[in-house]
Amino acid sequence: MMRVKWEIDVDAETTEEAALKCLKIMRDPDSTATSFEVRVNEHAKFSTIDLEEYAVCDNCGLMIYLGDQTFRYAEIRDLFNRIEPGGMVPSCECPECGRLAYPATKMVDR
Repeated sequence: MMRVKWEIDVDAETTEEAALKCLKIMRDPDSTATSFEVRVNEHAKFSTIDLEEYAVCDNCGLMIYLGDQTFRYAEIRDLFNRIEPGGMVPSCECPECGRLAYPATKMVDR
């Protein structure tokens, strides 16, 4: 079991109102609140994970760290034949299975 912490400052009149505002932010698919502190056990240090820096393979589920890499569509083989008009834009191609990987923050509800 891992411990995950998420912190945010909100303006609210009551503790209940603050909790509701946080829940709304957490459930918003366009929220920028994507950074979490994760600890694998009680003896480990917390690691910061910002899901804005990751893509998830639509096929095998591999989480791919993008970091500071500049994305270039030319790196995705046959991109325009693999996406549908109006569909989600991929972040990269999965290094394991070769399928398309999409922003982790957009894959939560899929």
